[in-house]
Amino acid sequence: MPLGNCANVTRSLSDKLDRPLTALESAHVHAHLLMCAGCRAYAAQIATLRAISRRVAGYADVAATSLDN
Repeated sequence: MPLGNCANVTRSLSDKLDRPLTALESAHVHAHLLMCAGCRAYAAQIATLRAISRRVAGYADVAATSLDN
C-alpha cells in the first residue's frame, strides 16, 4: 500500500472495524496518518461513529480498548 494513497488507507481504516490489521498494514496506516489531515479526520469520524453506535446499542460500559486495538 503506497503511503500516499488515501483510498487504500481509508479502506484499511474501515477494514480495521471487522478484523485486526496486519503489522504491515498498521504501519502503513500509521505512517500515512502522520502526514494526512484528511485521513486523520476520517479516522476520527469512524471512531466517533463507532462510539455512538456502541452507546446506542448499550455497549457503553464495555471497554473500548479491547475492540479498538
